[in-house]
Amino acid sequence: MGRHVPPRVTYWTGTWDPAREAISKEIESLRSGARRRSPVVAFSVGNRTRLDRRAATLMLSHRRWLLLRAVAALVEPTADVSHVFGGGGSWHLLRALGRRPIVLTAVVPTDDAATLPLEACVRVVVETEAAMAVWRAAHVPEDRLSIVRPGIDLARFRPQPPADGPFTLLFASTPSDAAEIAPRGIPLLVELARARPEIAIVVPWRQWGDVAAAKQALAALRPPGNFRVLHEPIADMAALVARVHATVVAFAPGVGKSCPNFVVEGLAAGRPAIVAERLDLADLVERHCAGVAVDRSVAGLSRGVDVLIREWQARGERARALAEREFDETTFRDRYARIYEDVVDEHRRRRQATH
Repeated sequence: MGRHVPPRVTYWTGTWDPAREAISKEIESLRSGARRRSPVVAFSVGNRTRLDRRAATLMLSHRRWLLLRAVAALVEPTADVSHVFGGGGSWHLLRALGRRPIVLTAVVPTDDAATLPLEACVRVVVETEAAMAVWRAAHVPEDRLSIVRPGIDLARFRPQPPADGPFTLLFASTPSDAAEIAPRGIPLLVELARARPEIAIVVPWRQWGDVAAAKQALAALRPPGNFRVLHEPIADMAALVARVHATVVAFAPGVGKSCPNFVVEGLAAGRPAIVAERLDLADLVERHCAGVAVDRSVAGLSRGVDVLIREWQARGERARALAEREFDETTFRDRYARIYEDVVDEHRRRRQATH
């Protein structure tokens, strides 16, 4: 009997920055083992066109649409499956692909799923139950929909006592575009810090996009001293998470990742989350008492702070339990490995039926 060879996969995404960007981290996790040399093509506004042969990655500026089409024609046929990470912003990638069956992981909420060219998408994968409704409304058949939670290293992110000092919240999903500062909820967090001077809010600011414009927009908010922006690179996210008590995310609906990785990393470290109640992750966190879902307002966020200060130990234990149940990296890889196998088998059967 011959040795089983896992399906070959090419990965297609927007921003590519495995050190700082959540989707890139997930793709890197999937590229482990037999897929460590799987090609990655990243096509986005913030990219500079650059080929890294050693890492098998190609970054393309959004202006290189014709080059993307040429690259797709060359790269896609080298594999069995094309895996696109994105969501509503994946239109150009989906239009360029289709020579192989496509798995679309829709990590970013979208209201325009029905406008995407989904003909070649044999699987649409989302991170939460709430996100499924969007794709059902786009008439994606139920048997083509799957839920796969993002996976993290549970040994690296593990419960530890927080550092001494004030009750501290972490927000670690800053935008590359200053126009996204308000939709990401950053002004709300500044006002929360102003209203609650006894707590601290830590915000590591990713150094991408127009950093000068972001700094100017942030300065205009006049953040108080307990709103601490870190501009230096974070070498060890696990160490930063260990220093705080909880995470907080107050995105506007339809903004940001369905399951922000810094929140998931916090859950694994026993850090409960404060989540705006209309976000996809809110129901999961609330249902498992791994944090608290609140109104997207300063008063709502402040109420969440009160709940977590009062019940931090119990909700922290529930947070770790939720991470172990839903966000294990091994389970994440295994689920996608099965999806790839199923997609290749279905494609083979379909081709045999037409010959």
